[in-house]
Amino acid sequence: MEATYFHIHATNIFSALTARWKMKERSKLQNIHREHMLSKEYLRDHFPRSAL
Repeated sequence: MEATYFHIHATNIFSALTARWKMKERSKLQNIHREHMLSKEYLRDHFPRSAL
């Protein structure tokens, strides 16, 4: 009984940590993506002057 409880508790902690890490990684990627979207190269490549 005790061992099962401990195992469940450890699993919950581990999944919480992985979820937090995944969120951190995802936000890092989103920041990189946002910077790329705002970069002049992106604007120049995807929006010709006639479109702006």
